[in-house]
Amino acid sequence: MINMKAKDNNNHFILRIIKQNFDIHVLKRSIIIAAIIGSLLTLVNQPLAIFGHESPVKFKLILAFVLPFIVISISQVFGKHQAEIDKIDNQFKFSHEKLIKTMVSHNIPARALVICLIVGSLASVVTLSNFLLHDKNTNIDWTFIIQPYLFSLFFGTFSQAISYRRHIK
Repeated sequence: MINMKAKDNNNHFILRIIKQNFDIHVLKRSIIIAAIIGSLLTLVNQPLAIFGHESPVKFKLILAFVLPFIVISISQVFGKHQAEIDKIDNQFKFSHEKLIKTMVSHNIPARALVICLIVGSLASVVTLSNFLLHDKNTNIDWTFIIQPYLFSLFFGTFSQAISYRRHIK
C-alpha cells in the first residue's frame, strides 16, 4: 500500500525548501544582482535602443531582468539549503576550501544544470513564441535562445557557491 502522506511530502519538497530558505536578504540580493545583470544584458543585446534611434524590444528587456532574478533567487535558496544540510552532516571545512572548489562540489553543478535547463527552456519558449507572433519577416537571433542557458548555468553555479559559503560559516 502506498503511503499518501509520504507521497504528498515528496511533491512539496521544493516548495518547502523555498519557503524555509527564501527571506528578505535573498530577495534584496536577488533584486540588486538582477538589476546589474539585466542592465548589462540590455546594454549588450540592445545597444541601438540605448545609444541609437531604435526603440527597445519590450520582451527582451523584461527577460533581461526577470530571468537573472529567478536564477539568482533559486540558486541562493538551494545554496543556503545545501549549507544547512552540510552543517548537520559536518561535511565542510570552510577555511580550507576555495571558491572554485565550492562551485564544483556540494551538488552545486547538478542543481545549476537543472536550473539552467528549466530557465533556458522557458526563455526559449517565450522567445520563439514572440518571434512567431511578431517578427515573422526577420531572422531569429539565436543568441537569445543560447544566452539564457549559458548565463543561467554560470550565474546559478556562482550564486549557489556564494550563498553556500555565506551560510556555512
